Amino acid sequence: MPVLTTVVLIAGYAWLGSFVGGVIGAAVGAAAGLVMTGGLHMTVNRVVSGPRGRRTVSGPGRPDAY
Repeated sequence: MPVLTTVVLIAGYAWLGSFVGGVIGAAVGAAAGLVMTGGLHMTVNRVVSGPRGRRTVSGPGRPDAY
């Protein structure tokens, strides 16, 4: 994910948190934005990378790999 997207998400959560709890709410909101961005990044990375598994290569003179 681009750095600008991460900054916008963290700043948005901090801005929303500042309405609820002032400075402490902004800090909690920024932390929540950081966690949400990390979770989103991991989810997108897992979906895009495809299924995980071992590739089996078989051919003349090569046993099947398990």
